[in-house]
Amino acid sequence: MTGREVRIDQWNAFDVKRAGIGSAAFPLSIEVVPQGETWLVHGTASTAYDIVDALPWAENVAVLNVGQNSWLDEDLRSLRPHEIAEEQNVPAVAHDIGDAAPLIVLARQDLRAFFADWTLYGVDIVDWTGDLAPEAVARGAVRGTHLHSDHDCYLSVRSDDSSVAPRVFTRLLALLAASALGVEDGGTITEPPWELCAHLLDQSPFWTGRATGTGPYGVEIGLAPRAWRPNDPGPSAYPVLVKHDRVTGTWNGAGG
Repeated sequence: MTGREVRIDQWNAFDVKRAGIGSAAFPLSIEVVPQGETWLVHGTASTAYDIVDALPWAENVAVLNVGQNSWLDEDLRSLRPHEIAEEQNVPAVAHDIGDAAPLIVLARQDLRAFFADWTLYGVDIVDWTGDLAPEAVARGAVRGTHLHSDHDCYLSVRSDDSSVAPRVFTRLLALLAASALGVEDGGTITEPPWELCAHLLDQSPFWTGRATGTGPYGVEIGLAPRAWRPNDPGPSAYPVLVKHDRVTGTWNGAGG
């Protein structure tokens, strides 16, 4: 089974981020919480850049609450989102939301271009439609899909699209496999198919994973049906195995 090709960024969180007091490498983790007609998905580890194109966005999105030290002016002031968009040559429209930095609205296909080649410590991205008031977006009074990212590694996604959980899971598996295989900036890796991840999520809404074996042409990822939190040493065993063949791009295992 194969999914789509994903371009890997130099800031792959499984490579550059560390978790907890012992500064261990992040495990893959996913937790799915149904909330009425919406789904809340928590996961590690992914930058905003690496997850944005996996999510079920509307045609346009709003970006706000951007915390970053990558873009500074000559007075060492953090650039505002619309100024970053100008630097990245991404078309965007700024909307005033009071005392906070203006939110910006951009096309969903420009999200990766906006977040390319820099890091941040916080951001919110929400679906945008023309009848929304910017103040309502700032209060979180919106439906659709909403991504909150902390420290460019922890992510929470709320969506009324039922595909959001397998979308996140497939991307996290691809990023972990890329890290284990040493895929460098600009390289690509094939995502697992949604069916594999949907099958796993049917068995458990919680999963924690590590790379349990690597070779020159493939990687094995072990998964355990349990949640993970920072400073948690993680499972002692990983009873479910999925394997990725880098040559053919196929993923197999998990009983699917």
